[in-house]
Amino acid sequence: MTTPLTGPQSYPAPPPFPAFPPPLPPVPPRRRRRGLVAGGVALAVLVGGGGAGAWWLTRDGDGSPLAGRPRVADGAAGLSYAIPKGWERDSKHELIDAFTTAIGRKKQDDHHMAVVLTGRSSAIPQDRLRLWAERSARSNAEFFYPDRPVTPEESRPTSVDGHPAHTVALRVDAEEGGPARLRMTLLQVDGTRTAFLLGIDQPAGGPVEEEVDQVLESAEVTGGGKAPEGRSGGGGRPETAGWSEAGGRPETAAWSEAGERPGPAAPSEAGGRSGPAARSEAGDRSGSGTPSRALPEYGTDRRRL
Repeated sequence: MTTPLTGPQSYPAPPPFPAFPPPLPPVPPRRRRRGLVAGGVALAVLVGGGGAGAWWLTRDGDGSPLAGRPRVADGAAGLSYAIPKGWERDSKHELIDAFTTAIGRKKQDDHHMAVVLTGRSSAIPQDRLRLWAERSARSNAEFFYPDRPVTPEESRPTSVDGHPAHTVALRVDAEEGGPARLRMTLLQVDGTRTAFLLGIDQPAGGPVEEEVDQVLESAEVTGGGKAPEGRSGGGGRPETAGWSEAGGRPETAAWSEAGERPGPAAPSEAGGRSGPAARSEAGDRSGSGTPSRALPEYGTDRRRL
């Protein structure tokens, strides 16, 4: 059983998620659920509609490690972020609905792989960013690395281009390819929209991990204008990662009645679901709980990402 970020907590279950993204097709057998596969560097996306990004150049003199590098402008999420040397974005394919853009590290050796994905959700108040960042990171770790032990490494408030944000880092004991690290940063774009950046590198540590962090730190808000004012959620729910009573699974990674796994995405406070299935107030599982069969695929081996 994995360890909660702040210890087991007792509090009301989260509200249902909104219908975003739409229900996705059932997942294939687990042996095919991998992010790194044979066949070269490509984004293998079979459903949904991504392609929300465009290219432009950052300011040369901004002093960041990725200054002057090409950037992806994600209009759907309201973000832009830099592309490190040796990384690329495959614009020929579409992304599943849970994500809006993605870049991956080209295969430069037989060992290190990485990917950064972005996505969006409806509004989440500032005092709930930690709660949903921790839950969403756990849910995505379960999606990409099913049933593998997860260890929290970091959970702290931050800001992205002056907008309130929270970042979470997890270490996953992957079956193949060494331990993986997953970092998710969840931020307020405006009063109606929240966005996230999700970085995964394997094996954890070294220059590739640093590159992932640099991509997330290079993010700028391109939509929404003024950062929204923080507000209290008023629901009496603490800003901690929630766990179900049985089996120690995060509540955002609940199973459907048919036993399928949920798809990845950042959750929302708007009264519905955004991707990972969540328990309703009555304790039942909600949502279709069926992830897409299409995952971002970079590299030329079969290690999971």
